[in-house]
Amino acid sequence: MGQQVVRDDEPRPCPIPTRARSTALSVDRVPRSVLNWVLAQFEPPIRVVRIRPLRGGPSDRGPWQITLSSVVRTQDVVLKTGPTDLDATRRTTHPVSIRASMATEVAALAVAENNRLPVPHLIAVDLDGLCGRIALLTTAVQGSPTSADDVGVRNLGELLPRIHAITVPSDPNLPGRVRAREGDNYVAFRARQREDIDRYRTGTRSEQQDLRDRVHDDHPEWAPQRVRRYLTVPATTPLIMRAEQVLSRLPCSTEPAGFVHDDIAPGNVIWTTSRGPVLIDWEGAGSGPAGLDLGNVRFELALRHGAHTADLVLEGWRRNGSVAVPDDLPYWDLSAALNTPVNLASWSSDPIATERRDHYLAHVLNRLGHADQYDLSSRSP
Repeated sequence: MGQQVVRDDEPRPCPIPTRARSTALSVDRVPRSVLNWVLAQFEPPIRVVRIRPLRGGPSDRGPWQITLSSVVRTQDVVLKTGPTDLDATRRTTHPVSIRASMATEVAALAVAENNRLPVPHLIAVDLDGLCGRIALLTTAVQGSPTSADDVGVRNLGELLPRIHAITVPSDPNLPGRVRAREGDNYVAFRARQREDIDRYRTGTRSEQQDLRDRVHDDHPEWAPQRVRRYLTVPATTPLIMRAEQVLSRLPCSTEPAGFVHDDIAPGNVIWTTSRGPVLIDWEGAGSGPAGLDLGNVRFELALRHGAHTADLVLEGWRRNGSVAVPDDLPYWDLSAALNTPVNLASWSSDPIATERRDHYLAHVLNRLGHADQYDLSSRSP
């Protein structure tokens, strides 16, 4: 979940001249060659006033909010970068190409702007890394990164059919999507772990060592203790197992695919007074079923504020009236909630995120008549 926000904290002076020196040094992890590239997109004279990271921890990919000042005005832009290595990836359950993700965002922003969706404006892109990194530069959205009130949530739901109604052009950078947050696949991850545990338990010592080596190759960041834990302790719960069984039997529509964002979550929405909800971080966009974004938004807001907000999203969708509520919405509700790790401590800063996810899963299962193994009343919403 990315965060591209405009914070209200005090600006920090950034001692960078009008044209940053082209050296290997960096300011706030932004290479000076990249800063020069940013400045080159605007009429001189222009200078960098400040640079602020827009994520909680340090990152050499950003995003950063950069404040620029010229004789005429001061403006904010948002910069993302990545390594020039074509094989560079980011990973959660499996690797995702950083360059491909950026190319997808470029293509998606073009489609979104052409169809008057509320998105940042693409200023410039360098997918060849001529400035020393691959780089993407957009306008900054002035608004609140915190979730809106009930009216704002309904407005977000009303926006979703507009997105889905867009015909996706034939573009390899806008592929078909089969789940929200396409870069993650925790359902498949857990299924493979169950198979690996069975093989490890029944394997010879040599076969066990081969399995440990393979898991380490798949996850080089894991310590040996975590590799052994993966091969001996299932990362699941009775509720998740029940929900995955139900998901495997639910129908999934083959309706014509429309435009999807793929990761509409509170961290990827800026709430504005003039434009309503503005969607950022289109790295996973493509084509997909209507329920994909709808189910994910419902889950993400329930995760943040409780299951009742999922109904507010649906009210907004119905208020739009241009696209019917998908018949297979229960599938997408479960799919979004299950595409998460068992323990959300590393996935969310909210200490009750795991509890809320479990409550949402039980809420959906109850509606489907499948919550017999889980006491919904034992959890707070």
